[in-house]
Amino acid sequence: MQKGWELVLENSATHRLAEIDLEKAEIDHLRATAENLLDNLEANQKKADEAWKKANKTYRTAVQNLQVTYLENYVNMTNLMNQLEIRKIRLKQAETAYENGLKKWEIKSISDSELRNLKLNLESAQSNLANTENQIELAKMDFAALVGSADWEFDFKLEFVPFAETLEDVLKDLPNLERVVQARDQLDTATANLEEARTKGEAVLTIRERELEVEKAKINLKNTEEDQLKQLIRSYNTLKQSEKSYLNALDSYEVEQKKYEVALKQHSAGVITDADLENSRIALMEQENSLRDSLLSYYKSYMSLQQLRERGEFSLEQFFADH
Repeated sequence: MQKGWELVLENSATHRLAEIDLEKAEIDHLRATAENLLDNLEANQKKADEAWKKANKTYRTAVQNLQVTYLENYVNMTNLMNQLEIRKIRLKQAETAYENGLKKWEIKSISDSELRNLKLNLESAQSNLANTENQIELAKMDFAALVGSADWEFDFKLEFVPFAETLEDVLKDLPNLERVVQARDQLDTATANLEEARTKGEAVLTIRERELEVEKAKINLKNTEEDQLKQLIRSYNTLKQSEKSYLNALDSYEVEQKKYEVALKQHSAGVITDADLENSRIALMEQENSLRDSLLSYYKSYMSLQQLRERGEFSLEQFFADH
C-alpha cells in the first residue's frame, strides 16, 4: 500500500494541481515580502503571511483528502476481486444445479416450474458475474487515474490503531480552531475600537455604535464556540462508533475463519460436500469484505476528526502496514 501511495503522489493530477497552487502561493508570498521590505508595510506583510499560511493548509487538506480517496479505491478494488471469486463460485454452483436438474427433469423427477427456477438462478449468476467484471473494469480506470497504472497486485495492508485520545483531549483544541480565533480577534478589535472611541471622547452615537459592535462580536464568538464544540463532539462520537463497528466486524471475521477451518477438516474427512465447503469459503470472503469496509469507515472518521481539529500534519500513511 505504501508503494501505491508513493505512486499517487507522483502520478495523481489532483496532487499535481495542489502542488501548483501551493507553488503559486509561495511566489505571491515571496513577491509580497520583497515589496513590503521596501515600503515597510507591516499590515500588508501580515496579510501576505496569512495568505501563505492558508495556502499551506489548503495543500495539506488536499493531500489528506487524496489519502482517503486512495484508500477508498484500494478497498473497492480489493473487495471487487473477492466478489469476482464469489461470483465464479456461485456460477459454478448454479451450472451444476441446472445440469443435475435437467437430468432429473428428463426422468420426470422434477417439474417444469422447478427446472425453470434453476435456469433463472443460472442466468442470474451469469448476470452477476458479468456485472462484477464490468465494475472491476471501471474501478481499474479510477485506480489507474490515481497511481498511473491498473496493473496492480492488491494486497490490502492497513493496520488498525485505536484512537487513544479522550473527548477531553480533543476539546482542548477548541480555543485554537481557526474560526474561533477569528471570532475572538473580531471581539478584541471591536473592544479596542470602543475603548479608543471613549478615550477620544467621540460622540454618543459613535460610542453606542461601537458598543453594539462589541455585543455583536461577543454573540458571534459564543455561537462559533458552541458550533465548533458540537462538531468536535459529533465527530468524536462518530469515530468511536466506527471503532466499535470495526471491532465487531473483526469478531465476526474471526468466527468465520474458525468455521472455515472446521469445514476444511470436515471436507477432508468426507463429512461435508464440495458445495458446503464452497459456501463456507464464500461466507468468509464476504465477511472479509465487510471487515475492510468497516476499517475504511473507521479511518475516514479518523481523518474527519483530525481535519476538524486542524491537524494538518496528520497522515493516514503511518497506518500502512508496509510503511
